[in-house]
Amino acid sequence: MGLKEWNDTARPYPRDAALPELFDAQAARTPDAPALTGGGRTLTYRELAERADALARALRRQGVRAGTPVALPVGRSAEAVVGIWAVLKAGGAYVPLNPEDPAARLRELAGRLGVEHVVTRADRRSPLDARHVLLLDGPVPEGGPLPPKVASATDPAYVIFTSGSTGVPKAVAEPHRGPVRLATGTDCAAFGQDDVVLATANPTFDVSCFEIFGAHLNGSHLVVPEPESLLSPPDLARELRERGATVLWLSAGLFHQLGFADPGMFASLRYLVAGGDVLNPGCVRGILAAGPPGHLVNAYGPTENGTFSTAHEVTEPPSRSVPIGRPVANSTCYVLREDGSPCEPEEEGELYVGGDGVALGYVGDEERTAERFLPDPFLGGRARMYRTGDRASWRPDGVLEFLGRLDRQVKVSGHRVEIGEVEAELAAHPGVREAAVAVRESGRGDRALVAWAVPRRREDRRSFARRVRAFLRDRLPGFMVPGRVTVTDELPLNSSGKVDTRALAGTGDQPFDPPRGEDERRVAEVWAAVLGTPVESRADDFFELGGTSLQAVQIVTALRARPGMSGLPGSALVRALLDSTSLEAFATRVTALRGGVDDEQAVDFARESRLDPGLRFGPVDPSPPREILVTGATGFLGAFLVRRLLDVTDLRLSCLVRAADGDDGLHRIGAALRGYGLATADLGTRVTAVPGDLALPGLELSPAELDRLASRTDVILHAAARVNFVYPYARLRDVNVGGVRSLIRLAAHGGRTRPFHHVSTVDVLAAADGPPGGGRVREDDPLPRPERLRQGYAETKWVAEAVLREAAGRGLPVTVHRPYEITGSRDRGVWNTGTMMAAVIRAVTETGLAPDVPLRLDLVPVDYVAEAVVALLTAPPAHDSAHRAHCAHRVYHLANPRAAALPLLVERLRRHGYPVRVISRDDWMKEMERHCAADPAAPLAGYLALLGEEEAVYGRQLTGTFPEPDLTNLAEAAPHVQDACPPVDAGLLDLYIGWLRETGYLNYSTASSRETHSPRDQGG
Repeated sequence: MGLKEWNDTARPYPRDAALPELFDAQAARTPDAPALTGGGRTLTYRELAERADALARALRRQGVRAGTPVALPVGRSAEAVVGIWAVLKAGGAYVPLNPEDPAARLRELAGRLGVEHVVTRADRRSPLDARHVLLLDGPVPEGGPLPPKVASATDPAYVIFTSGSTGVPKAVAEPHRGPVRLATGTDCAAFGQDDVVLATANPTFDVSCFEIFGAHLNGSHLVVPEPESLLSPPDLARELRERGATVLWLSAGLFHQLGFADPGMFASLRYLVAGGDVLNPGCVRGILAAGPPGHLVNAYGPTENGTFSTAHEVTEPPSRSVPIGRPVANSTCYVLREDGSPCEPEEEGELYVGGDGVALGYVGDEERTAERFLPDPFLGGRARMYRTGDRASWRPDGVLEFLGRLDRQVKVSGHRVEIGEVEAELAAHPGVREAAVAVRESGRGDRALVAWAVPRRREDRRSFARRVRAFLRDRLPGFMVPGRVTVTDELPLNSSGKVDTRALAGTGDQPFDPPRGEDERRVAEVWAAVLGTPVESRADDFFELGGTSLQAVQIVTALRARPGMSGLPGSALVRALLDSTSLEAFATRVTALRGGVDDEQAVDFARESRLDPGLRFGPVDPSPPREILVTGATGFLGAFLVRRLLDVTDLRLSCLVRAADGDDGLHRIGAALRGYGLATADLGTRVTAVPGDLALPGLELSPAELDRLASRTDVILHAAARVNFVYPYARLRDVNVGGVRSLIRLAAHGGRTRPFHHVSTVDVLAAADGPPGGGRVREDDPLPRPERLRQGYAETKWVAEAVLREAAGRGLPVTVHRPYEITGSRDRGVWNTGTMMAAVIRAVTETGLAPDVPLRLDLVPVDYVAEAVVALLTAPPAHDSAHRAHCAHRVYHLANPRAAALPLLVERLRRHGYPVRVISRDDWMKEMERHCAADPAAPLAGYLALLGEEEAVYGRQLTGTFPEPDLTNLAEAAPHVQDACPPVDAGLLDLYIGWLRETGYLNYSTASSRETHSPRDQGG
């Protein structure tokens, strides 16, 4: 199957007939059937035809002929339907206008078409300067008989204005053939004489054609409800019930508002058709679960192609998106590359639509018409197609996926962002009912994303906004996370039923309280410069403005460059910003530090390390485990752990993951594995995604969900953590400590104890003595005192280990895995570059400078770490009681037994053509400060303040005073595994340098022509 087969959509229909003759034929077949109800009155087909004929004769007398534009500023009503048929029966092209629009706009639109005829109501007397005005509710002048044929299939039936990217509305002229195709030749909805169609669309919206002509060319009963009933779920439910409605179209905005409020209200319908914007999968799932209509259809199409171009009947709950389906009858679709060639399945391109729905063009704009309406090269002849400006891709089965607007791609902080993608991720949050995203531009020309979210239930708005942004940070690059998330009760809709972002722009602003005093004004200026968004209030929050930990470092660097600020301690400033996040609070901390006072709250490690005194552990099941709970499966190490467990064990995996539902979670796990080049074919058979959150009480699981998870869990592998090396303890505590506490409770759930494997870090050893003051730190040594750690991440991992040690003392089998620097895989060098080591390598290559320090290159490949953890996890349990007691708490250092030092890396970089000069540590730090000031986005900027603290984790690593971990336990428990760790030698470093260059992390252009070999030649 391919493009030709997917576009084989030809179906018989009256292609050469115009709308009036088809309506007359239907009226002759069912003259006494109800045709139109609204405003408290019902017209039969005979009565509707007679009323429209009388008005048409008057229009003919006024000079209306084939294609004459006739303005209809009436709004959604039964009278508007009568007026539409009157204009069509006179041969004219009706021009629906919104009577609520300003008079100047109405005159401008009508003037562009040269309108001389207006059909309206007495209470809607138009401001249009027209020669002829005909009242729908007034006396009708006499006119002569109507000719048997007033228009052809290719004459314009209507002209509808659509918004233009330049701000000037476009006048789309659609021939009769388009709506005839839609009403009589479509396969997306089948109308019949027993159907009752509820009209929800304003005539200015092209979907009104689907409602009106779909009903009246097929003998259906069209009912126009009162406006207020469409915005009230109980009123609409009553309307559907009392009218006996069977067919309903809803704009995406109304679909979401009504569907979330009462998903079961549509069960009585034969057809529920929705479209006009991207459908929320969660809303669709709710409707399917609550009692779906006979057919739930997602319809897509631009006005320029006669309303609908594609349709997709939803029969299964969607996971991440709702497809737009296949071309409807007598329509074609092409996904093309920029050169006009067809895209392969699953390749993204621009969507072009063709067939019998293609409009005549834009009235009065030949240049724009020529740009958008093009010859169809695949059909030839006189066939035309329309360039939609939408991004799409074919699925292998011939179904189209909508990927967003090309013109909704914007540049933010130098990155191209698809706004629709951000909206889709925002809508995937389980607590978000509706969402919208827009771009805000400051007076300086800076652009920032802003978002609005409607919660499913009443929430504290500030905390909900923070949770939503945390959710997005977990799923999107930082530049795609909106700087502000405003929580609102509803999203306003425009006249087309789409979200009105202009109306949203004024909602949810904080009370204006401008910065006071010199320090607050300095901080506000720096925040605005770094974050690229206006900082106008003392209440503005660093994170709510879109701040990241990297930008916190950039802000501190910029602040210290200000007069009178250079002597402030960088790391203390960073911690102050990340702990006191409002402008007022941070400026207060800055003032205190300028006065020599550091009021940072010290961590009470003794209190933080206490375990619930009532927690007790029952017996451990001695039988081999069948199912394992894994956390962190979407992370770098976690992905390799999942792959290793699937490859060498028979265990089933339950993976706790932040996701909208199980399908979404499995998709995220698969995406993580694929991102690192790992196989995913067997995920669906052995892996179950469990939506949950380590940061929330009870893992955000209901009691029933917790019971089910505990009942099938035999062992726990906790590899998740919030890894951030500049955040203070308090900002990491919920995940890194609270998550461990929740999992310990799960390990004891139901009186059965489950062994607990915890992935920690050697960073917890930073407080211990190291070279030259001491030797190796043994695995079984007590944890060193934490006060010297001085890094939030290491502090949380220390507390987590302390809590687990106490749990082990009460009977929980605990195994702690402490990896050193996790680096690229042994086969291809695939690496997570968000590490200090990667940042140092990049800085050395970009500046050509390396520090003269004994930095230890203790690099452990990620797949080796996964192999070691799984080997220790699956080792046979001890049988004698003494050994079992000894094994109740075991620690393994996963370090490289054959590590190297920085000079070897310098030598290999030179070998690859990078001219590197070695300078003193102090000079290197000064040069790096200049480098990061010139390039605030440099990866090293996020670590520079930490490298300057000689007694903290990274300062000790840089100076070579970090303790060396002993490897005795691993050598005794799994000697064959330790032997599999490759030495840090030229081959391994060349593999990594090659991968970093191939992926673009290291720049080829900074290397000289002295490279004498390919990195691939070195093996690894």
